[in-house]
Amino acid sequence: MKYVLYVRKSEESEDKQVASISSQINEMKKVATDNDLQVIKIFREEESAKQPGRKVFNEMLQMIEDKRADAILCWRLNRLSRNPVDGGKISWLLQNSIIKLIKTSDRDFRPEDNVMLMSMELGMANQFIIDLRKDTVRGINNKLKMGWMPAFARIGYLNDPYSLQGEKKILKDPETFDQVRHLWDLLLEKQWSVKRIAEEAKTMGLKTRRTKRYFQPSSIDRMLHSIFYTGKFEYDGNIYQGQHEPMITMDEYELGQRILSNKSKPRKRIHEFPYTALIKCGECGAMITAEEKHKVQKNGNRHDYIYYRCTKKKRPTCNQKAIRQQPLESQITDFIRTLKVSDKFKGYVLNSLKADHSKETEIQNQAIKSHQKANIENKKKLDRLLELRLAEEIDQEAYKTKKEQLQSEQAEIEKQLNKDSQRSKNWLELIEKAFDFTGYAIEIFESDDPAYIEHKKIILRTIGSNLFLKDDKLTIEPEKIFSMIKEPSNSLLWGG
Repeated sequence: MKYVLYVRKSEESEDKQVASISSQINEMKKVATDNDLQVIKIFREEESAKQPGRKVFNEMLQMIEDKRADAILCWRLNRLSRNPVDGGKISWLLQNSIIKLIKTSDRDFRPEDNVMLMSMELGMANQFIIDLRKDTVRGINNKLKMGWMPAFARIGYLNDPYSLQGEKKILKDPETFDQVRHLWDLLLEKQWSVKRIAEEAKTMGLKTRRTKRYFQPSSIDRMLHSIFYTGKFEYDGNIYQGQHEPMITMDEYELGQRILSNKSKPRKRIHEFPYTALIKCGECGAMITAEEKHKVQKNGNRHDYIYYRCTKKKRPTCNQKAIRQQPLESQITDFIRTLKVSDKFKGYVLNSLKADHSKETEIQNQAIKSHQKANIENKKKLDRLLELRLAEEIDQEAYKTKKEQLQSEQAEIEKQLNKDSQRSKNWLELIEKAFDFTGYAIEIFESDDPAYIEHKKIILRTIGSNLFLKDDKLTIEPEKIFSMIKEPSNSLLWGG
């Protein structure tokens, strides 16, 4: 007879105690060898048998009905079926000698045998599922009453691995809790897009626990829409008060939903202008505002310009004209060059930068640790894969496919580690530049990088006040501390 070997193990609780697929194969290969059986094909399936319609199972039966195989080899009869539809089909094919023999690790089932024995065993498998379903529903209801979500914990949290079944809590994940909170802050404080937040999550090394893949924008979007992070949770269409520690407040959650809702609607592009609300008109005293203008040449080239002008709210007849941002920034840069900063002031700036960026540094260090851990785990997987191949527990094709996948993941991890290193290097360079405040500030003002807009505002507010623009000329009154720096006799505090 021509045997097919069928092995199955689902990820559901019904099969938690069932031997792994590789163990089932090894056990049944030994049975085949001991009994001199001809196994022509192995069918592997990782799906629950409690519902009919398994793809691999149906392929196996089709092969038998086509008379390309005669018999089935499996570890236990309940590997074949746990539902009456599949069980009935197996019984019918066996009774009609289409299946000539079903051989398990401890028993044979033949067409001429009493059908009661097989029906009883398949019935027990089906009853097991019925009882399991009742127990599961009872356990879920109990967890809901206790305030614990009966599901896999969201990223940033962990399912308690030590409590008894039905009493498992949801705990903070010390490795990812702060990182996920950082992603929420990017939405709430900086109003980043979901796509940009997903890119930041990848840079930080955040991966899904099950697939160990980086989060896609769709996954980040679901995360940012989840009420779970407020301490509540949704189950079967209802909202429950949870016992897990909240990551955000309900007010923050509602703000996040408004931001996400607005971002999903197309809207006109809004520019940030660094010097609005800082400079006044030297003629009428009204605030200086900014606007963007475009110029399209005959050849189709487009040029964008930012202009600063008086709002004329105090005097509509004000004669001041607009000035482009570039010459305005050149005047600010010239003013900064007149400042002489002492070593003590440089130290003050350095300490301030370290304090302001301490949280960012912590997040960055967590990303480095996460990538280093992923790097070690991936190398271990490659080693284990090679051991499985050498032991001939997997075939060459499966080995090659999995190896290519792991090597691809390894390349991505190393790429992220390189980025982590570069970010650390850039941070160190920034610290070094802080020792020369004037040079650092000039570099900021000469850059067109939009990321520096907030830096420009802070630097300008720090070094000067009473900023007036008149006849294309910007006047800045240095803050007292900078006046002291420029006067050697009064610069004792800063070391002259």
